[in-house]
Amino acid sequence: MNENLINKELRYVDLDFSDCHTYDEIYAYIREKLELPEWVGANLDALWDSLRGIMYIPADITIHYHPKAGEDREVVNYMKQVIGIFKGVEKEDDVIIVHLDVNEGIL
Repeated sequence: MNENLINKELRYVDLDFSDCHTYDEIYAYIREKLELPEWVGANLDALWDSLRGIMYIPADITIHYHPKAGEDREVVNYMKQVIGIFKGVEKEDDVIIVHLDVNEGIL
């Protein structure tokens, strides 16, 4: 683990994206739950940067995503990318731990 994080308390975050139906809702929810500043961009690159150092770290994050039948496929596919960013940061940096609770077939 990054030496700067050794004495920091682990923060637990529960993210339930099941009621997010648009890109704007996804990013507004992320900003709110991760306590990110309003100036953080609403795109995958900004999400990556936010997870690696703008949000409070270290963090143990549980992602829930259970879209309803008939959910916009474009949004569902985008959520797959959002989840991929969280998992990618988990794999690359020792700053977050990610647990998934998603519908079968999402990943």
